[in-house]
Amino acid sequence: MPGLSLIPYPDARHEVSNYQMAVLEIDNSFPLSRNQLMHLVRAEGLAISAYYSPALHQSEHCPIGLKVDPLPITEWLAGRYLQLPVGELVSIADIEHIGELLGFVCQHGVAIAERLRERGIA
Repeated sequence: MPGLSLIPYPDARHEVSNYQMAVLEIDNSFPLSRNQLMHLVRAEGLAISAYYSPALHQSEHCPIGLKVDPLPITEWLAGRYLQLPVGELVSIADIEHIGELLGFVCQHGVAIAERLRERGIA
């Protein structure tokens, strides 16, 4: 889907993975922001979360009073990824539903994004 990329798992010939995460990258060509897409998908009842967001230096886990220089690339990256549901409780039907929902958003994204912005969801 234009603007969406599933981060590939490591090549099993060279690396080992436990396949614990399915991470989706949302690039600037996708009509919705990561936060808009997350809001919309959650409203449809899917368990989806921001992946490593906020950036650590902006999170509650950053020591109080720590002076941190601006990290614009880190902040930009922190706004691009979603973690999709995974595990034995995710059925093939669930995966198909996620795909159908993302396909619908791709088709109608400009109008959806505008409606979300009107509601204050950026």
